[in-house]
Amino acid sequence: MANSDGGAANERARLETTVAERQAELARLSRETAPQEWASAQVGLGRALIALAEKLRAEIKAVAGTRKEDEAWRAWMDAAVNAIKEIRFTDYAEARSLLAAIGAAPTSYRQKRAVAAARNLIEDPKVKLAHGIIKEILEPLTLDPQAKNTGSGLRVSRLDGSKSPNLQTVGRDIYCREMILTGTAIEELRDDIQVEQRLDVSQCRRLRRLPKNLKVGQLVAQECTALEALPSGLKVSYLDLAGCTALKALPADLIIRHGRLSLRSCERLTALPAGIGPLAQLDLSGCLNITALPPDLVVTAWIDVGGSGLKAMPAHLAGIAIRWRGVRIDERIAFRAETLDVHEILAEPNAERRRVMMERFGLDRFMSEAQAQVLDQDRDLGGPRRLLRIELPGDEPLLCVSVICPSTHRQFMLRVPPTMTTCRQAVAWTAGFDDPDAYNPAIET
Repeated sequence: MANSDGGAANERARLETTVAERQAELARLSRETAPQEWASAQVGLGRALIALAEKLRAEIKAVAGTRKEDEAWRAWMDAAVNAIKEIRFTDYAEARSLLAAIGAAPTSYRQKRAVAAARNLIEDPKVKLAHGIIKEILEPLTLDPQAKNTGSGLRVSRLDGSKSPNLQTVGRDIYCREMILTGTAIEELRDDIQVEQRLDVSQCRRLRRLPKNLKVGQLVAQECTALEALPSGLKVSYLDLAGCTALKALPADLIIRHGRLSLRSCERLTALPAGIGPLAQLDLSGCLNITALPPDLVVTAWIDVGGSGLKAMPAHLAGIAIRWRGVRIDERIAFRAETLDVHEILAEPNAERRRVMMERFGLDRFMSEAQAQVLDQDRDLGGPRRLLRIELPGDEPLLCVSVICPSTHRQFMLRVPPTMTTCRQAVAWTAGFDDPDAYNPAIET
């Protein structure tokens, strides 16, 4: 052990001597030689300093590993982060190696902070530019709230028009990594627009057209209620079309690879194209007219079938996780709810899953078979009304008001907050009135 320590001390002394010699050489050359020799001497000094720093870091890390002391690890991580700061422009591979070493250190709050600091230093766009990882440094652009046109020929990292509700035109020949146009008045995006990572056009309710052959990591188009079709050549990893109620079909050549497809409440869609996957997640909740899935569809994580037209899971997707509007359930609850019984529902410990089971079982039937307590009853133009209550383990009580529609004579069971005490108060609440005295309709339909 003594010999080892002596060898380490000798090696450090040698490195320190080398650094001193290089510094002296640099000082001499600064007085006597041409700029070319000066630059060469600078490189030599830099290499000597790096070698010495590596030796010192190794010694600190050895002490930290032997003594298991937090302060020793902290000293080593600080030294490693400082080293990354110094060498990231000249030795990118070594900087990344140091980052990996910090990541492998014992986990702690300080270690996580050191990893974050080191990663920020390495991910600096100027560093990536210096090593040819990126070709240019792009800056973000946030549009003025009164803007109606983005302008043309832009090259930015992020184009944000979400604070510009009157934005109508997205100019020609625009390149960005991220484009955020949520809630704007745009009607189309031109074919020469390039977005690499994320395009968000949610709540653009006038939008009718997206660029042909669009290739982007994420396309988010929630509640684009005028969008009837997607462009040909669309290739994404994540596609969110929730609430696109006018969408009639998906393009036959749509490619989504290993990501998520959300079609929640796309009521006019009737089918998915063949060859669309493989997908990780598929949300079909509220897709009333989708009654079958392509025989070649591959989904690896889950499918949400809540309120869709599916009546069974196809054989080739047997065993896939099933959700009902976000709640994980099983195939029986989703497709054979008639086989459930009241005791099974009441015994379900998960409140969200129990609510889905009640919905699938039918509130009318559940309240009847569970022998709900009658809190209040009266009559209106449709007929008798009853306010019913059932205690649920681990959840708030279930309260429903039973009413009859005056025009169709159909009975409805409406869930209301557990604070309701009368039928009149409960019915007023379903109409949006907190004060039942303010609710006095002449005709109910």
